[in-house]
Amino acid sequence: MEIVFNIAAPVFGLALLGYIAAHFGWLKEGAAQTLATFVFNFAAPALLFRAMARSPLPGDLPFDFLVAYYGSSLAVALLTWFVGKAVFRQGAMESVIAGMTGCFSNSVMFGIPLVLTAFGDAAAQPFFLLLAFHGILYFSTVTVALELVRAGGGGLLSTLIQSLKGILGNPLILALVIGIFWGETGWGLPAAADRFLDLLAQAVIPCALFSTGAALRQYRLAGNLMDSITVSFIKLIIHPLIVWVAAAWIFELPPLWTAVAVLLAAMPTGVNAYIFAERYGAWHRRAGSVVLLTSTAAIITVTLVLLLLGKPT
Repeated sequence: MEIVFNIAAPVFGLALLGYIAAHFGWLKEGAAQTLATFVFNFAAPALLFRAMARSPLPGDLPFDFLVAYYGSSLAVALLTWFVGKAVFRQGAMESVIAGMTGCFSNSVMFGIPLVLTAFGDAAAQPFFLLLAFHGILYFSTVTVALELVRAGGGGLLSTLIQSLKGILGNPLILALVIGIFWGETGWGLPAAADRFLDLLAQAVIPCALFSTGAALRQYRLAGNLMDSITVSFIKLIIHPLIVWVAAAWIFELPPLWTAVAVLLAAMPTGVNAYIFAERYGAWHRRAGSVVLLTSTAAIITVTLVLLLLGKPT
């Protein structure tokens, strides 16, 4: 009950407050998007840079940790793709989008607040290591798959170049890369700079959750709901379960690192899955439904995951 009241309830309570504010029109039009942009472009990069600059990487990059999470995520994506093709008779492009929605976690707007609130600063290094590869692996893989399915509709090479530019221009990735470099130099951060970054970083949790809750107001349940419910179940239940098996039993990772990977896998589907669906004109209604369903149901499922994980050391 301590986990429920001290971690889950305040976190989801902030998201609920944002939803209520948007529902009753207490926010001016575009206010939630402006707040989310502030988090993405300023507050979250400050948090990531400060965390990595203050914590040098381990001597050996923990490939087993990365494989445990991303290997499991690939397995979940293939499972979702197969279910889409074999059970729901979806086309190839729809199945690729479904695969992404089944394993792509909301790592920033929900992941950062929940992981750091649940496990504290000790979780920063393993979590940000996963975050460093999150966008790069997902966006590039999904882009290649969709362009191959579309038979080079806009030119596969040009699309990959544009995707790479977008990834390298991502402020979160830039903050992580620069922060890792700074941390490896051993220079430390001047007191004034550290305080400045800390003030920005403190805005991440409340602003991210409030703006995410407000943004959920725009999504509606649409399309074939059985598809969306099935993919939502895979995302919230199957994904963290497979990551737990890989991290705890196959690779035997430390409890804290296992808990971070499992909790990230338990996050609801990230909105970028819906953006990809809209861009390619495939499965977009059901992708929006999955974002809404997982973000709502995560109030229960993430709380259960936290109860099962306890307080790892």
